[in-house]
Amino acid sequence: MADMKPDVREEPESWFNAACSQRAFINLVFLLDKCEVSRFAAPCIMIKNGHFVVRAELEQLAAHPLIWGSEVSGYFTVMRDKPVTCHFLSRLARIYNGPLNSMYLVFPLPEEVDHNQRRFSKRVNLDRESAGGFGVWYGRLVHGGPEDLPELAWTPLENDECELGELSASGMRLDALGASPLSHSSINDPVLLKGDFGRSGEPNPLFVRGAIVRAMPKPDAEGVMSYGCRFLSWRKVVTPFANTWFRVDEDGVGAIAEWLNRNFRAVSS
Repeated sequence: MADMKPDVREEPESWFNAACSQRAFINLVFLLDKCEVSRFAAPCIMIKNGHFVVRAELEQLAAHPLIWGSEVSGYFTVMRDKPVTCHFLSRLARIYNGPLNSMYLVFPLPEEVDHNQRRFSKRVNLDRESAGGFGVWYGRLVHGGPEDLPELAWTPLENDECELGELSASGMRLDALGASPLSHSSINDPVLLKGDFGRSGEPNPLFVRGAIVRAMPKPDAEGVMSYGCRFLSWRKVVTPFANTWFRVDEDGVGAIAEWLNRNFRAVSS
């Protein structure tokens, strides 16, 4: 008899019913302007009236800010004849009290579920020392004389004033002390990342240009501000494409996604 294979064309509700019956944990990544705000995992406990419900502990929620109505990128794994990973997009629709110091979070069932790893969901904690050779700059307009057009000047962000907190294929989080040049920044101000995203013996240094999309105090570090940055375009540092900028697609920068997958399989998601 031929092996039974999961039908990836099944309706989304069937996959969430499987998650519920198997007590699978739903990994939830809360997004604001496509930039991660927080993430945690919670069990799927109910499917009702076109919605799925997860139960989160109060301790989890205290450490992870939630925004009502925010976009959520989620994934979970269920067992058929083999593990099947399911990815989806939804929104936080409702929150209400649950039993034993927990809360119920309610989300509309997504219109579709896919089974391919989304690049933008791969986000890892990363400091520049462990990723040697990385550089980060903050951009600001410098105004010339009455007849001169303003120019964009890049200020390097040093390790003692700014850390690269997280990196994904679609953006990064910068953690800055009050003395950092970022303390004078505004939403949509430009930032620049330089890093080598090649393999061993095959360097691939890139410039990646982004924009600040959110700023908020870091919950676990007094005096530190976290800046969420979304990548917009990239180019190679060396020829033959050193002067060509490429737009970042909805999945992020492919070279960064592949680099994360090669080097951080154990901690990426």
